[in-house]
Amino acid sequence: DELAAQIQHAIQKANEAGVLPIALSVSVGLAKGCNHRQENLPALAEASLDFELSRKKVAAVTGTTATEPVRSLTSGDAPQPLVENGNTKAVILVVDDEPGIPLLIRDFLSDTDATILTSGRSDEALRLVGEQPVDLVFIDVLLPGLNGLELLKRIRGIDPAIAVIMITGSRDLSLAIEAIRNGADDYLIKPFGFENLRNSVSHGLMKRQLVLGGKAYQATLEGQVQQRTSELQQVVRHLENTYRDTLKALGAALDTRDIETHAHSERVAQYALTLGRILNMGSPDLTTLERGVYLHDIGKIGIPDCVLLKQGKLDGKEWNIMRQHSQLGYRLASRVDFLKGASKIILAHHERFDGQGYPHGLRGEAIPIGARVFAVVDALDAITSDRPYRKSQSFEKARGEILRHSGQQFDPVIVEAFLSVPQATWSNIREEVQQQTLDATEDQIPFKNPLSAPSFSL
Repeated sequence: DELAAQIQHAIQKANEAGVLPIALSVSVGLAKGCNHRQENLPALAEASLDFELSRKKVAAVTGTTATEPVRSLTSGDAPQPLVENGNTKAVILVVDDEPGIPLLIRDFLSDTDATILTSGRSDEALRLVGEQPVDLVFIDVLLPGLNGLELLKRIRGIDPAIAVIMITGSRDLSLAIEAIRNGADDYLIKPFGFENLRNSVSHGLMKRQLVLGGKAYQATLEGQVQQRTSELQQVVRHLENTYRDTLKALGAALDTRDIETHAHSERVAQYALTLGRILNMGSPDLTTLERGVYLHDIGKIGIPDCVLLKQGKLDGKEWNIMRQHSQLGYRLASRVDFLKGASKIILAHHERFDGQGYPHGLRGEAIPIGARVFAVVDALDAITSDRPYRKSQSFEKARGEILRHSGQQFDPVIVEAFLSVPQATWSNIREEVQQQTLDATEDQIPFKNPLSAPSFSL
């Protein structure tokens, strides 16, 4: 029949080329793939022996015409790359239970530096792919045991970038479609020619090269992004530390104008951060809280000295002037982007939980939480610090006073959190800040009176 004629013709061409064993193996595989009757195979093989052997050396089962240029199987040329400017030492695995196919492919690629591995079993092929880098795999669709399509899926699971070329003697289009859907890069039907195979290999290796190159570029890009991110984080941390040091210095400068004791802003800031953590405030909120506490009295730079530094009791008019410092501070801080959140604390730091505070008489949770935290720790520092009109009192006394004004001046929830902190914690914070202040003072330019230091115009 027609199939038998095709096989006999293929054997004749291989016989003429002097490569009969390969031709017989390929032809038998083709017949099996097409479910040809087994009893015809010996007759076809025997018939091929009647043809005269020729010294022409061309590729077996090429399917080409007699006028096609002959390609030598023993070329002495230098190895040629399969992919232009690519890796000339590609590793190629051929999985086929018919021994002629691996021999044929090895011959087709003999003028390259490619390493050719062969296997007749799926389990062995999976082991080879798992043990070493493989760039391209030829897989016969009809393998014993695990078939070629299942092997394709498993290889893709091991290395998605491997180029896979399916080979078969079947002309069933549905097989080709299924192979492509399962991730095959190409599909060759026996008998296949030299040019078709070389083109398929080159395209497959090029695709793998692009995929691996893309992964390498992505890894390099990710590394650069991580490096730049780390550098940016360092810059941000440096800026934040610079902001913090500047705010601390400004807070200390404000203290010298109004408060006899040293380091009021630093102590209150550390008290506030401790209480904020007890209240589970997030890192951004704690940063805002710290900035607002350091600058809570910045508006006092706009209060006349005759009011701010007055030794006696302020009269009604003077109190009205003094109370403007919250709004003055808000207007100053709100113009700076990184202080916009802190400016709300500055504006509301004299509000009371019962609505009797200033400047807006806010009540309850309408007062920003940072300002409610500040109210408690500011009272703590005021009670435990010396004042011109009284001596400092104990932390135990301060706890009692704050509890007594809970729900009036202070938020009860924040008071409860404050009372949960041992007295020793507050005392330790005060001692640490005092020691840091003493250490820092020794390194400063020795101006005895801050007002005697040189002034600078901004």
